[in-house]
Amino acid sequence: MFLETIIIATIIVIVVTITGIAFILKQTRDRLSKKPNTSNDKPNVLLLVLGDIGRSPRMQYHALSLAENNFNVDFVGYKGSEPMKVISTNDAIHIHYVPTPTSLGKVQSKVDYIKKGVQRVFNQFQQLFNLLINVINRPKYILIQNPPAIPTLIVIQLVSFLHQSKLIIDWHNFGYTIMSVTMGNNIIVKVAKIYEMIFGHFAYAHLCVTKAMAEFLRNSFKVKGQICVLYDQAPKHFKRLEKDEIQKLLLKLNYKGDVPGETIITQEMNGSVEMKDKRPALLISSTSWTPDEDFSILLESLKHYNDSLCHHDNPEFLEMNELPDLFVVITGKGPQKEMYEKEIESLHMKHVTIKTVWLEMEDYPKLLGSADLGVCLHTSSSGLDLPMKVIDMFGCGLPVCAYNFNCLDELVKHGQNGLCFDNSDELFKQFITLLKHFPNNEKLKLMRENIKEFQKRRWNDNWNENVLPLLN
Repeated sequence: MFLETIIIATIIVIVVTITGIAFILKQTRDRLSKKPNTSNDKPNVLLLVLGDIGRSPRMQYHALSLAENNFNVDFVGYKGSEPMKVISTNDAIHIHYVPTPTSLGKVQSKVDYIKKGVQRVFNQFQQLFNLLINVINRPKYILIQNPPAIPTLIVIQLVSFLHQSKLIIDWHNFGYTIMSVTMGNNIIVKVAKIYEMIFGHFAYAHLCVTKAMAEFLRNSFKVKGQICVLYDQAPKHFKRLEKDEIQKLLLKLNYKGDVPGETIITQEMNGSVEMKDKRPALLISSTSWTPDEDFSILLESLKHYNDSLCHHDNPEFLEMNELPDLFVVITGKGPQKEMYEKEIESLHMKHVTIKTVWLEMEDYPKLLGSADLGVCLHTSSSGLDLPMKVIDMFGCGLPVCAYNFNCLDELVKHGQNGLCFDNSDELFKQFITLLKHFPNNEKLKLMRENIKEFQKRRWNDNWNENVLPLLN
């Protein structure tokens, strides 16, 4: 009899709790529904990325496209790098920063790690929910970036319900596959996948970056709502620079030559800027310095290239006489940067110079537009996304050598606009192929010509064709 009483009492408590939560949610929804989802006759859109806004180019492009199409934008994310000036000065875009979560630090045990992780997620949930319910305008549409999925998806599903907004999820990749890079396929990753499937299931529309990802969402996640492939495209200010613009940028970056006023690759002659006849090839690679990009591949290929030039008197390396020195610039911030910088310092290469740098947002496309060849070491944790850095390089007319993975051929056409490699030896051979007789290598010139076709279509064209119809 006592046990039955306990069971009945527990059931009553659960029912009362659920009823109470449902009542509170209904009251909140009724209250919020009275708030208009337009400001100054413009529909409101909530744009959410649980990441550094300044390092989220695709979401910044979304914000600009929305503003250009007569929407008010509440842009929510972490403070870090400065966003593009055209965003921070745009009257239609209102940036709201949420606190960046602190590191979990050193933990004594797995249990302690889980406790701290749960506490951090709870704090993020609380901060986000308060901001999205009590501070921002009631949105007609909500557009979020995934990943990160935790706690973004569960928060936004609740906020979307309360605001009666149409939710659009922009799938860049999958949170659980990124976790699996460092954690393997353990129970936490499996739970994260189930979580992502459940809370990513329902949305008004889903944007994704490849056709392969669209198929995965349709067949494996079985998502509800429209699925739209929105390929990344560089905006119009990504372009090849003129010689005087290249000189100005390289002087600003302090990549100077031996003579005052000249740079590593440019010089002034008779009042105009010209490219040096005997100059190094300028290579560019950008990275987040994370474990999913193995930069040892690039360093090994550069070391092989340097060693080959140092032994060019050997008949086997006679063709090395026709190759340039290399000036390699690696841009980005991330956890493994210091480790790789120490490795770079230990190389002491005669024919290869490597610089690591963090660029202002406005200077990044300018450097791409000055370079001769791009290198991408991005490896997709899911095999379903594409590297934004290659899109940026193509936008600037820059051929690329890219690490090969599952759906890369949706972007890089091997032998047409770039080359794909699987290891450092292949990358080394591609440097030889593309830089022999530099700067007059015919294959490199042909690739640059082929990229012009890619450059004809820009972000605004793509966005207006695929996303704008969803918002009408």
